[in-house]
Parts: sequence; C-alpha cells; structure tokens
Amino acid sequence: MNDPEAWIFLLLGMSGGFLLSFVFWWWINHRLVPEISFSEELSKRPIEYDQQEYRHQFAFKNTGARSIINIRIKARLVITDPRKNGSLELNYYNITLSNYEFFELEPERTIFMAPLLAQSIGLETQILDEALTTSRRANTLTLEGVFDIYPDSFFYVQAIGTDIYSNATKVFQSKNYKRQDVRLGVFKRGSLNISALKAHRK
Repeated sequence: MNDPEAWIFLLLGMSGGFLLSFVFWWWINHRLVPEISFSEELSKRPIEYDQQEYRHQFAFKNTGARSIINIRIKARLVITDPRKNGSLELNYYNITLSNYEFFELEPERTIFMAPLLAQSIGLETQILDEALTTSRRANTLTLEGVFDIYPDSFFYVQAIGTDIYSNATKVFQSKNYKRQDVRLGVFKRGSLNISALKAHRK
C-alpha cells in the first residue's frame, strides 16, 4: 500500500482494536470477577460443649454485586522452626474446618467458620513440639494453644470462587492471622466485625 491515508486508517484500526481488547480484558478482570472479603480479626469465645476451652472463628463475606458459586475453602497453619533448633524453616499444615465448600454465596452474605485444630490430623507429626501433639490427641488443642507453643506461627485462609454470570474465577486469601489478631468476642450478625464479650466463664 502506497497510499498514506490507507496506512493511517490501518494503524487507527489496529490501535482501536487493541484498545477495545484491553478495555474488555480490564472489564472482565476488574468488574466481572467475584469479590470475597475476610475479617481482620479472629474471634475467641469460651465454650462448654466440647473439650476445648475456647473456639476461634474467622469470617468472610461476598462483597461483590453478584452471587459467587462453587466456593472452596482451605486453611493452613504456618509454623516457624517447628523443631525449635533456631532455624528459619517454615512448615505448612492443612487445618480441618467446620466446612469446606458452598454451592452459592449471595451478595452481602457472611459466613463464620471455625478452624478445628484438635481434629487436624496433619498436625500429627514427630517434628512438632510434644506438647502440641499431646494436646491434639487429648482433643483440647486450640489456635491459642498453638500460639502459646509457637509464638511466631500464623494462620491463613484461601478461597476460590466463580462469578455466577461471567464465570470468572478468582482466588482470595485472608491476612496472616497472628496472636495479636485474636479478639475475645463474637462476630456481629452479617458483619466482619467482632463484638467484645462483657463477661465470660472459663
């Protein structure tokens, strides 16, 4: 093509096509994806119906505009220097949860879940402190108990979900929950915030 105008129209067409493709990609990846938000804290409340003294919970909420489907949840405990020999080794352990999946999470719906340390058979290993494994076998181990034995340990949650209309799938991860993120109280209904307990019995 020797016509300068033809070249101009060709370049404009290619630029316009690229721009439209970019806008479409941005829209799919930023506007049509599901959105899950996690609580900033873990709740801690005394219980009397089990052998553990306390029960911990985290919360997550569909903060997007549409339902999320096929949600799968996984939680991991990360322990630094499990043998306590001064290393910087990190070990990851899958933690049993009170639930693992949901068919649908509607907008603004909040889910509360408990990590069940005493039922987590992945913690049954000889490299962990004997006090931890003994407590787990006795069905008394809690997240607080792990923090007592391994002060630098932390706990996090991952979720994967699909937008009900666009089929866009995204992985979400909570913060790393540490000892300082545990708060005595219960989650407010439908909220990611915790209400403090005024009084409790041990």
